[in-house]
Amino acid sequence: MPNIKNFVKIFFNKEPLSNINPDNVVAVGASIQANIMSGNSSEELLLLDVIPLSLGIETMGELVEVIIPRNSTIPTSSSKEYTTFKDGQSAMSIHVVQGERDIVSDCRSLAKFTVNDIPPMLAGAARVRLEFQIDANGILSINATETTTGKVTSVEVKPSYGITDSDIEKMLKDSIDNAEEDIKNRHLKEAVVEGNRVILAIKSALDIDGSELLSEEEQNEISHAIENLEKKLKGSNKDNIINAIKSLENVCETYVERRMNSNIQKITFLPHETLCPDGLVIDAEEGVSICDLALVNEIDIEHACEKSCACTTCHVYIRKGFDSLEESTENEDDMLDKAWGLEPESRLSCQTLTGKDDLVIEIPKYTINMVSENH
Repeated sequence: MPNIKNFVKIFFNKEPLSNINPDNVVAVGASIQANIMSGNSSEELLLLDVIPLSLGIETMGELVEVIIPRNSTIPTSSSKEYTTFKDGQSAMSIHVVQGERDIVSDCRSLAKFTVNDIPPMLAGAARVRLEFQIDANGILSINATETTTGKVTSVEVKPSYGITDSDIEKMLKDSIDNAEEDIKNRHLKEAVVEGNRVILAIKSALDIDGSELLSEEEQNEISHAIENLEKKLKGSNKDNIINAIKSLENVCETYVERRMNSNIQKITFLPHETLCPDGLVIDAEEGVSICDLALVNEIDIEHACEKSCACTTCHVYIRKGFDSLEESTENEDDMLDKAWGLEPESRLSCQTLTGKDDLVIEIPKYTINMVSENH
């Protein structure tokens, strides 16, 4: 024992406090606090309540992600954002757990609930914000907010209900005894989750345009790489899974590049005497406004109403690709109708988004500005 005290003193560069019997320290502390609370002492001591075990949720692969770590003082709160795993996923199951282990089955289940009505999006696009709040009484309130719609799903739990001090002590001891094994299991399960995610994403993409962008030989090569990864996922070797993922990604590089190129359109601005004398060809993704595209590329097209569809100064002619654009709104049509001499291919560039086809755009030499009555 003296050697341990000496080691602690050297390590912390401070004399350790050892004048209290360890068997009595909790009782002594409780007595001091009771004496202060009864008004018999002027000592300024602060007793802080903490949570004995970490609180978190189950993520893909039966893994635990901690949101509030153990020994956090209460009251406290913490939040994290989560996303969907599959394209078009409209619901998310939330499993709240308590404990210090990395695998859900080794922790204590506290609650399960479902966040519904998530707008269908690509995997990883939707966002659900989880907020954990623990009040002074140890009650855990969980709010799950779908960020697009603002819909909130809530649940309340008392983490300390039904658990004894000996249970807590055992859970802490198990986490220490199994720390090395837990790390290995986490790394393996994370690799499995990533492997499944990659397979799901590639298969979804192939269903959409694989036959259009790939030859039969290229499709077979990708299929073999997927089969190889699926076999590795059934094993327990993390490195084999990671290598199979890399192999599949390498095989798909050409396909990914072709997909990206297929979503990029050529936007050609014809020569304009002052704004772009030599004309300009720009690569653009779908869904970008023509006005923004011009301004970003130093074509200073007029936009007197600050792109609010309240004037016609940003009017352009769509000489090629007009039919590929989304139809104009009634408000835009009204503004264009008021401007004398405009042709059928006329659009307001601030309201026109790039589509799936290439566009050829002519900026008029002169601007006809018809201002909205409400502007």
